[in-house]
Order: sequence, then structure tokens, then C-alpha cells
Amino acid sequence: MRPTVDEMRLFDNTGHRLYLTADERTHFLDAATQETRGDRVFCYLLHYIGCRPSEALVLAPDRLFFYLILACLRVHLPLLRGQGFDYPERRSKRDL
Repeated sequence: MRPTVDEMRLFDNTGHRLYLTADERTHFLDAATQETRGDRVFCYLLHYIGCRPSEALVLAPDRLFFYLILACLRVHLPLLRGQGFDYPERRSKRDL
């Protein structure tokens, strides 16, 4: 097993850049608008969610909707809790 790195790296061990620049990301999104709907969604997943291409390829439309709902809940439920909305804490299986 490889040791973990405590800091984010911009370059790999051979000196190649690991991430796109802001300008490259803009060009990537511009190019995505010229693609078919399926390819465009794939590009948007890579850009906005930050997943790996292999992770984006296994998502099916019905599963994608479910994951988007989960992502929205993770963001909005804590905000609602501060406004008087209370939701149950996560319980472990042994508590059931």
C-alpha cells in the first residue's frame, strides 16, 4: 500500500500537472456544449462534481438522480437545522 500524502499536490512524481487551470476548465466546458447530450452530461459530471471518469461511467440516470438528491440533502439539512428544522441523528445498526 502506498503512503498517503497529507497535502494536496499539483504535480505527480514525474512532474506532470495533475489538474486543469481555470482557463483550461473554461475551454473544456465550452467544448462540452458542442457535444451530444450524453457526452455533455459526462463532461459536466467531471467538471462540477470532480469525479473520476471511471466513476462517472458507472452512473446510470436513475442512480444519478438519487445521488443528486443525497448531495442536496447534505448541503441543505444542516442549514435547515439552524432554522428550527430538526432531523434525526444517524444511528448505528446496533442501536436499532
